[in-house]
Amino acid sequence: NGSNVVGLHIENQCAYFKAPNGDELYLSNDPYDLYFNSTGYATGNCNFYFVGGTGKYKNATGSFTGYVENNLQGTFTVDIKGSLKY
Repeated sequence: NGSNVVGLHIENQCAYFKAPNGDELYLSNDPYDLYFNSTGYATGNCNFYFVGGTGKYKNATGSFTGYVENNLQGTFTVDIKGSLKY
């Protein structure tokens, strides 16, 4: 039909970080878009929020912004900046 996919819309991700001792740090995100660049990678910016967890992260708060790059071959890179309070 002549249309081309130019990007991906990420609505909601279920994500967490797991510490070596088993404690988990939970995340939520704002919806974001990844657009394909000339190398074929999907890239974009995202906002994530720390929303509690287990163990020492039970009351965790904070956020980070990041630049996302996905080569659609299984490699997903995020360059992040932010803060965490627990």
